[in-house]
Amino acid sequence: MFSWLVISMVYYGLSLNAGALAGDIFLNNALNGILEIVGYVFVQLTMDRWGRKVLLSFMMIMQGSACIISTVLSELADSNEAMVTAGVVFAFIGKVGVSGSFAIIFNFTAELYPTVIRGNAVGIGSMAARIGSISSPFIILLQDYVSWLPTSIFGSMSVLAGLFAILLPETMNRTMPQTIAEAELFYAGKYQQKEKKDGIIENPVTNSTML
Repeated sequence: MFSWLVISMVYYGLSLNAGALAGDIFLNNALNGILEIVGYVFVQLTMDRWGRKVLLSFMMIMQGSACIISTVLSELADSNEAMVTAGVVFAFIGKVGVSGSFAIIFNFTAELYPTVIRGNAVGIGSMAARIGSISSPFIILLQDYVSWLPTSIFGSMSVLAGLFAILLPETMNRTMPQTIAEAELFYAGKYQQKEKKDGIIENPVTNSTML
């Protein structure tokens, strides 16, 4: 739920705040859309190679670090055009990261929870995301009082969520648990699988088989 909330908050925060970036507002919005597609394509190409947990953690830490660096550069730039441009570039890197995170979190959440509660789990995660998206415009308004505060919140929350994501179990190449008991074993690291030659996957812990 925390990951969902942070991803949605940062996603809409960066999207709605594109007009505040230095440069042409129309070009910035166009680049925002293009780089969002880049994030989705990157995740599609790497999710089944790197794994869900590693990729989610990497993308969230990347987006958070990019937001913080962008903030620092923008605040220290003064009249330095190179630093202003670098700040915008890092803001776009943050958009790539958060777009990729949004693409991962749906699959990862569905694979983390057992079948009996999977729909409810994804629904609760989506509810947490709505809280994040509702809060993002109000966080953006804080820049009227402290210019660096909104992106600092986005960045620090993203890094924190990325670090927490490391604690989640990896679901790549794992059969999704069907029951609460199997999920508990999975979270404890005891839900191991081996594939038989006849194509049947057996769980040696629960002695159950699955086609």
